[in-house]
This record gives sequence, C-alpha cells and structure tokens, in this order.
Amino acid sequence: GRLEDYADVERAIADHEVYTVVHLAAQTLVGPALAAPLATFEANVRGTWHVLEACRRLGTQVARVVVASSDKAYGDSPVLPY
Repeated sequence: GRLEDYADVERAIADHEVYTVVHLAAQTLVGPALAAPLATFEANVRGTWHVLEACRRLGTQVARVVVASSDKAYGDSPVLPY
C-alpha cells in the first residue's frame, strides 16, 4: 500500500491486528524533496497524518505509535548530542 492512500494504511493496521505502530516511512533525501516538493509533502505530512488517524480510529487496538524524525528538524548545533 501507499501512505498517501488512507484506506491502504487503515486496512494494513486493522487486518494485521497491529498493537504497536513504528512509523519510519518518509522521503528523507533533500535532492528529491526539492525536485518534487508536493510528492514529499504527500508522503511525509499526509502519510504521517494517515498513520496517526488510522491508529486513532482503530481505538484500543493500537496501544502505541512511535514516529521517527530527522536531526534536520533541529537545525545546526555546535553541541552534540542534541
């Protein structure tokens, strides 16, 4: 399925009786993101919303959701780790 298709996301979680969702799917490369910003938005933003909404709508079936992010969200820092 595709993250951009809400029905695919909900069906995948419901059909497999998922208890914990680990969401790692995203367009992470800067070059392709700049070349296709709309597709990147659809996958990263709408796709994440679809995962979270499907988990919410499935109620108590999904106990937890883990969402990965990028260190690019924090910007440059002279001190590591963040």
